[in-house]
Amino acid sequence: MAVKRTVTTTSCQFQLRLPWALREEIESQLEEGQSLGGWIKEACEMRLGNTKVSKPKPQNKPVPNAANKKRAEETKVKIESVISEMSADEKSELLGERYPKARFSERSGLSKDSVRRYWNEIEVMLKES
Repeated sequence: MAVKRTVTTTSCQFQLRLPWALREEIESQLEEGQSLGGWIKEACEMRLGNTKVSKPKPQNKPVPNAANKKRAEETKVKIESVISEMSADEKSELLGERYPKARFSERSGLSKDSVRRYWNEIEVMLKES
């Protein structure tokens, strides 16, 4: 009795054990951005005579968009303006607080995350005067 099998996918997954020496040799031939599995797939297709071998496309890292850059610049300008308005006594008092980041956040109206992100720069500006 034959069992009818319906295939719904175009690929399968399996485990493959390789000697360490062979794996190291394969890894030495990997191109930038190419995975071990991709290399093995390409080698199998070449061995079987399939000419549908394609090189992996280099992945471009995303560039921060203009809106994020603009927001970062606005945050830095706000930080500089708040610090320039503070007197030397207020700056030293703020640095002496138990939670200086939270106090600076309250004073400037910036989110705590923004203050944490730029805290190293803020602290340097506060210590200058």
